[in-house]
Amino acid sequence: MVQAVGLEMTDLFPEQPHRSTRRDQHRLSARDALEIIRHETMVCGCLVGQLLRGDPVSDNDLERVQQAVTRINRVTGAVYGI
Repeated sequence: MVQAVGLEMTDLFPEQPHRSTRRDQHRLSARDALEIIRHETMVCGCLVGQLLRGDPVSDNDLERVQQAVTRINRVTGAVYGI
């Protein structure tokens, strides 16, 4: 029927260009993701150790732990594509 009016199926349904997803743009290997998470978890662990020993925790230490949590969240977001 499409040919009867001088059209082809591709005229009605042209190919869609490949659109990269956020996940494609921020591809992270499992090894890299684990390395980042391992490092940032160590940062958090050091602060917990300070707290358990009753050592003072500086504002810089707290900022660094917040940065570690942000990095862990970014990595997991990249892995899950969110």
